[in-house]
Amino acid sequence: MNRPTDQHANESAGRGAHVLAFSAAFVALLQVCAGAMVTSIRAGDAEPDWSPAHIFRWVAAVFGGAPDGLWYELTHRVIGFTLGLLTLSVAVVLWRREPRRWLRRLSYFAVLTVCLQALLGGLRVKLISDEALGDFAMSVFGTSNVYPIKIGIMLLHAFGAQFLFCLLVTIALALSSGWVQGHHPGEVSDKTRGTRKLLAWTLAVVFVQLLLGAYVRHSDGDGVLVHVLGAVVVVTMVFVAAHQTRRRHPSVWPIWHQLGLAKFLLFLQVFLGIVSWLFMRGGFEWAPPWDISMLVRTGHVANGAMILALLVAATCRGHKLLRTEEEDRRASRGDVSMPGVELDAASERGASA
Repeated sequence: MNRPTDQHANESAGRGAHVLAFSAAFVALLQVCAGAMVTSIRAGDAEPDWSPAHIFRWVAAVFGGAPDGLWYELTHRVIGFTLGLLTLSVAVVLWRREPRRWLRRLSYFAVLTVCLQALLGGLRVKLISDEALGDFAMSVFGTSNVYPIKIGIMLLHAFGAQFLFCLLVTIALALSSGWVQGHHPGEVSDKTRGTRKLLAWTLAVVFVQLLLGAYVRHSDGDGVLVHVLGAVVVVTMVFVAAHQTRRRHPSVWPIWHQLGLAKFLLFLQVFLGIVSWLFMRGGFEWAPPWDISMLVRTGHVANGAMILALLVAATCRGHKLLRTEEEDRRASRGDVSMPGVELDAASERGASA
């Protein structure tokens, strides 16, 4: 199947697909928040029956006023089902209309990730509700306690949620008009490689810190000291990245503007983290939906995801807007597509998925 390569086709794909991809990224953020709520009130086992065939029953229960714990768990599943449909829709639209091969492949990978997320979520539920499956898992891992296996699946599930969010943010960014039409200022610099590495390391540190936070939540406070030390590293890395990016590339404001916003959110994140820990240690509980502890913890998770999204955007723009002198010379000759730089539609003329 031939792909559109002219400027009009590229813009058309960007306009329609950008809204869809942005919607999918937003729903992915809602899904992360819903998962945090379920974890906070320990509602993951509220509905032991897990099958996508029951989606309409779940929807009816959500809108029909299910009990509190069950409502949160079923809402989490319904949002996940919606996210799966949106992610698949993004992939189909890009498959049909997007000229950039790497972006099409990224959307396919997002579909694979959301499917794995559904499987992990179902496995985590059935591991507890299905005694035979639990016994089988314990025999495979050589343990007499299913709890460590459950924690491992939860962490994989948390990793997949954040990873899928990163994928969808990247796709939505690459489909934006500023990216496609090149509205933002770029720069050729001998400091490009160093800046890209700094941004990538900062993104990796933030991602690992979110996984540490997921472990602390799922294990009722274990590993909190490591999480605190990770927060110190994250704050340091983000501030260094923001300062160095602005100093090295003062004209490329989209990158260091986003890092500046991430710095602001970090202050909020530290505050929410401290309050969350105080609630956890104090054992404060309120009846949902006005469980303040749950809302604070969910805010902590949501704010962390927003910081991650900003770092993803900054890192992507570091590859889009910054070039080394060698990359600029090779790109000007048009001999190859530059690694890390936006693929020119002309270089993929006639390409297939």
